[in-house]
Amino acid sequence: MIRASILIKGKVQMVGFRTFIKNAADSFGLKRTCREFPG
Repeated sequence: MIRASILIKGKVQMVGFRTFIKNAADSFGLKRTCREFPG
């Protein structure tokens, strides 16, 4: 099993970003989590 963490930093301007990430991960058969960090 391979595990990777990806951190995307910046101002998210696209409404529905988490849904976009979910759909992208699903299309590759990946498991995912998406969180907001205070900043």
